[in-house]
Amino acid sequence: MAAEDADACGGSGSVKVYTPSDFGILRQCVRILPVTDYYLGFKYKQDAAVELQCEVSSFASADCSGVALVSEIVRGADAPNALDWMAATPKHFLSSPDARSAEVVCQCVTFFTQSVFGYFDQIYFSLNSAAF
Repeated sequence: MAAEDADACGGSGSVKVYTPSDFGILRQCVRILPVTDYYLGFKYKQDAAVELQCEVSSFASADCSGVALVSEIVRGADAPNALDWMAATPKHFLSSPDARSAEVVCQCVTFFTQSVFGYFDQIYFSLNSAAF
């Protein structure tokens, strides 16, 4: 947890992720309805040498186990101003007829070996594309 917040809310915060390290990934499994439109998005702030992204994958099981049926990725802009919060463009996700759960995985991605970081805030996976 970090004190940084996309909307400058004093009682809130964000999640700071690092790479390379053991705290570079956020993961959450949720139940979903089959053949339903969902939207994935987030607000972020990142180092220029890192890309923040979230991926949603659907599963036939209720607990996100087994082989993913469908996956989609939402990426932050390549080289934003490291001082400003930005909103990733929401990604439409249509769950498959067999889908019962979805796993959202958010992480830092970099090709550099030095330690880099970023912040995630207001991650959403919802039925509404206008989540902020």
